[in-house]
Amino acid sequence: MNIIETIGKHGPVILGISSLFFLYRRPTWLVVYMIGYLLNILIIIILKLLFQQPRPKERLDQFYAKRANGRLYYYDYGMPSGHAESTFFSTVYIWLATQNVWITAVYFIICWATIYQRLISNSHDIWQIIVGAILGSLFAYVVAVYVKRMIPGVLKRKLEEYGPR
Repeated sequence: MNIIETIGKHGPVILGISSLFFLYRRPTWLVVYMIGYLLNILIIIILKLLFQQPRPKERLDQFYAKRANGRLYYYDYGMPSGHAESTFFSTVYIWLATQNVWITAVYFIICWATIYQRLISNSHDIWQIIVGAILGSLFAYVVAVYVKRMIPGVLKRKLEEYGPR
């Protein structure tokens, strides 16, 4: 396995740990990231159990036989790609939290390595990856908007305070 495949396989963990480091001095962003990351994993599990779509590498006869016997678990399903959802969640969240182009660029490269690894290993098809990436990005945006509403902004004087005395 080459370095790109290794990075891609471990992309969610790499970005998860890196995010803890980059958000360390922003405690509100950090706590909400950790909660959001865990909720994102829960969303992945629920959607996999809801869709029950096989992975591309799975032989369909074996897949349906295992499912009929009740021997399938959430990680046996392919839709959506949990790796894509997790890496895109971290990437979008870090961008919205830091607005740092260089950090986000590195995160984005790891996202693409993850997508590449999931495709060549035949763990997901392109639609499973696209759905995962979109869901992770949207959920990160929702969580980041929540954080921005939690953090008080700069206080400004009201217009009536500038009126005649």
